[in-house]
Amino acid sequence: MRVLSFENLIRPRDSEYNQPAVKTAASLLKQHFAQPLDSASKTINFEGQTNSSRLTNEKNLDSLQVYKQAAIQKLKNDQLFRDKLENGGLSWGAIKARLKGYLPDESILPEKDRLAYYLVKEAMTTIYGEEEKNWKTEKRSSQNDPNKKLTYLTVIKKSTEDSTK
Repeated sequence: MRVLSFENLIRPRDSEYNQPAVKTAASLLKQHFAQPLDSASKTINFEGQTNSSRLTNEKNLDSLQVYKQAAIQKLKNDQLFRDKLENGGLSWGAIKARLKGYLPDESILPEKDRLAYYLVKEAMTTIYGEEEKNWKTEKRSSQNDPNKKLTYLTVIKKSTEDSTK
């Protein structure tokens, strides 16, 4: 039996491995998902770790948690949102819509609307603290339909006596 070696007939394109990587479907998907994750991770502080050291350990990185924390941080930094919430309150739907706007698009998070809905309570607790102590929910009539009740969130204002204790 005779064996023909192809090493002399066909040479590799990059025998030194110093050329840029070939664009493949996998590399494009990786880039598509990495870009929003990198952007979100720059928004939040990882408990004493720098963002770059956290991102290098991608096996332990919970991307959903990063997106949620980034959205909450952006909401916390949104002064217009805080002013409205602290002076009369906002509907659950309005807060959900604001959080939804801070999350990556549907190609990254397919159930973005649902995630934003369930993120409202977590965001309020993170930003203002304990429910019923620092913030509360209440039912109010809709401005468009008085027969329809909406859930509003309001910040509980501390009286001057409470703040001196």
